[in-house]
Amino acid sequence: MIGGPRGIGRQIRSCPRKLTLHERHVAAAARFAPFAGWEMPLQYQGIVSEHKEVRARAGVFDISHLGRVELNVLPEAGELLRSVTTFNVLTIPPGTAHYSLYCNDDGGIADDIMIYRITDDRWYIVHDASNWGVGDCPSSEGCIRPGDRCRGGYCHAGGPGPKRSDYVSTRGW
Repeated sequence: MIGGPRGIGRQIRSCPRKLTLHERHVAAAARFAPFAGWEMPLQYQGIVSEHKEVRARAGVFDISHLGRVELNVLPEAGELLRSVTTFNVLTIPPGTAHYSLYCNDDGGIADDIMIYRITDDRWYIVHDASNWGVGDCPSSEGCIRPGDRCRGGYCHAGGPGPKRSDYVSTRGW
């Protein structure tokens, strides 16, 4: 399992991790709350005004807390990933991504995930922080290799909204 239901709530530390952009969130007057061992910014000016801004224009969300794993150890990694998701990931062309659901042992939904097919035999999965670092794997051979828990100082961001391309391009991202 990539993280499955047995991992929810595990690995939570008493001292929360801080996102790579933590100081920028503080400078922007973010209100924080704990989530899965992370100190997460929840809002800045208020939920309603931020919701309206994203729906009308764009927003940027720091998603550095999300878990990330690679599948590339076994030649059949794609087939293995296909066996535990609700989407036929083998139809994803290399260089693209698709949203899917990850199933638990009973066939229920354990997590929602983004699956990136980097090359024909290299996969990258982004999943919820509460399932991060559990150590479960869909194969006894250990096909899933977790990345660096500290993220190496990198930040991942998501940008929803109808004007997100304009927003990102004017900031040099």
